[in-house]
Amino acid sequence: MKRDCVKNNLFLVLCLPHHFIIYQQMKKLIVLLLLPVLVIGQDFPKDIVFVKDLDLAKWNKIIARAVKEDKIIYMQYGFLENNSESLKKLKTIYNNQVILDYLNNHFICFFIPFKEFKNGYIDFSSHNFFLDSLMPVPTGGQGVPSYFFSKQGKHLHKRYPLPNNADEFLEDLQNVVNSKKNYYQMIEEFNNGNRDIEFFRNLLSTIHNSNETVDYYLKEFIKTRDNLFTKENGELIMHQYTKNVAFDYMYNNQDLWKKVISPDTLEKFYKGEISKQIAIRYYNPNIINPYDLIKLFEEKYPKYGKEESIKFLIRQLFNNDFKKPELYQSITNNIDSNIISKLTFSELNSYAWATFLNINDTTLLNKALSWSKKSLEQDKDNPMYLDTYANLLYKLGQTKEAIETETSALELVDEKEKKSYLETLDKMKQGKSTWNKQ
Repeated sequence: MKRDCVKNNLFLVLCLPHHFIIYQQMKKLIVLLLLPVLVIGQDFPKDIVFVKDLDLAKWNKIIARAVKEDKIIYMQYGFLENNSESLKKLKTIYNNQVILDYLNNHFICFFIPFKEFKNGYIDFSSHNFFLDSLMPVPTGGQGVPSYFFSKQGKHLHKRYPLPNNADEFLEDLQNVVNSKKNYYQMIEEFNNGNRDIEFFRNLLSTIHNSNETVDYYLKEFIKTRDNLFTKENGELIMHQYTKNVAFDYMYNNQDLWKKVISPDTLEKFYKGEISKQIAIRYYNPNIINPYDLIKLFEEKYPKYGKEESIKFLIRQLFNNDFKKPELYQSITNNIDSNIISKLTFSELNSYAWATFLNINDTTLLNKALSWSKKSLEQDKDNPMYLDTYANLLYKLGQTKEAIETETSALELVDEKEKKSYLETLDKMKQGKSTWNKQ
């Protein structure tokens, strides 16, 4: 089966079969224009149009076609680079036959390509005012937003970033066709006075998926509740991505919320939100000494601040952020038995191992040894925990006990991992380093 490539006075309409033939006389032109399609895959939606310089005249012709075929207009941003993650994702989604059929039956599809992708950001130097006003790009220029329009050219929906998989994309397409959870339609319904809780649930989710802040709408939800402090309202508020709006309403009214929501659920929420705040302050260049971070959040949130800031800093250690010596010192000076009790045994082992690999100070190594020992109290026959403990002993000069512990780990480890443990044991017996010396 063959489908022709038809060139009209608007732009080239590309109709792709499962296996298509590039005619020799058009080869140079076609290869150039098909580059994004060839990267994405052969099974690309029918009648894909590559729109490079969209203006009002071309847009009116697109609308005329949509009216004639009674279809929704779908415009997808994308990149031309072969290694683009967005193209890889599009390839997976569009090669799904169910997606392909649904798009062909309900949509006129357009692909707006970008030529460059610099330092994680889109280069919009070739954009024109009309295209940017019709399909504004998310702040910062990252990601590949999708836009949907009615056959009359009215905004229906937008989504950013791309769906994670074909099923999620199909659900989004079906919602557009069935006029459910469409961004622009829901905003209009909100402006017309809809304040129903189920509507708000869908609205907030849709706004988040469109890379817009939900703060204003969440405040409106809170303001319009006759009885705010119910389990249903609390769960809705806690599941929103906001700039502290949700946290402030929950944290500042703890006594009221704990009457309707379990303490464990509230504590998990509070800790998670405080951790986000800590991360923001940590990467603020004005925070020079990590101890200042611990002190700041301990004062701000007495019950959770110290614990969460130390746990956050430990994660930075595990991520090998050893360029700041004061970071490790601040953590070790502030870790107490209460903090240790809040860490999982896997975390204790991981942080002890990171210390072994990167630290030479004996005081700190002994601290890590105590963490490792505590993880073994929970799981004494775990070969990975034993290996960590053995290596710390060895680095601290306790060679005999280190060899005995590593031998025990070797006896317990799976066959496929024995080689690594044997190499470590041999180095210990030969007095060689089992770590990279600093």
